[in-house]
Amino acid sequence: MKLICMIFMLLYNSSGCLKMDIVLLGDLSGSCQGKEGFIGDAFVSIIEKLEFGEENVKLSVVTFNSWTRIHESLTGDKNEAIRAAISVKTTTANQSTVIWLGLEEALKQLYSESSRNTRKMIVLVTDAQDDNMEQTRKMVQKINGLGIVLVGVLIESSYTNEDFMKEICPYYIKSDYEQLSEEIKKLNICL
Repeated sequence: MKLICMIFMLLYNSSGCLKMDIVLLGDLSGSCQGKEGFIGDAFVSIIEKLEFGEENVKLSVVTFNSWTRIHESLTGDKNEAIRAAISVKTTTANQSTVIWLGLEEALKQLYSESSRNTRKMIVLVTDAQDDNMEQTRKMVQKINGLGIVLVGVLIESSYTNEDFMKEICPYYIKSDYEQLSEEIKKLNICL
């Protein structure tokens, strides 16, 4: 646990990027309806901070509700990643929250044919109001077993399930929708 805590502190406070693959994973379930723009803007703000390329960061943008949507597969092109994040803003949030399905797609992105032998991270942005907590717990165990860093951004709303977020992602930051872009900038996801 100490190692995970130290990694989180590095993620939260460090500067400079090394080679890593990242999936930005956003909750677009019904509880987020009307807030899609805040999530898209937050993704743009974090992408703008990163250095992209073969020797730096590759990134994928994925959203989920009852199904997943890949806005961009793992790419080293910053402009493509920004375009994908902007597309989140125009995607309608609806249906239920199936976090495990989003995490499963994130794994597929991180281990796709184009992925590299490098550090891997998932940044999960959600209110953690999950419809299948047991399946999500199993998926988080798999992610942890693979050594993937899972960083959480808990969206505070009337739907927030902070206890479940603590369980699946003990190291996370909190934000309301209006401050999401500013709060996510504080997360330095580069090691």
